[in-house]
Amino acid sequence: MLPKMVQSIMGYQHYSTTIDIHTHVSESKYQEEAGKIGRAMEPEEMGNEDNKKTDLDN
Repeated sequence: MLPKMVQSIMGYQHYSTTIDIHTHVSESKYQEEAGKIGRAMEPEEMGNEDNKKTDLDN
């Protein structure tokens, strides 16, 4: 069900109340999203062909 519909049906004034009460994060989804953040924070490897500058980059 859409959170705005729940908000309306339950009579909550604030959207944040609906989200705080009626949404939950599963362990598998938590692990998936945490992995994305971890990979984004990893330093780039030197020598990766995709990351090498070309004359067009100057």
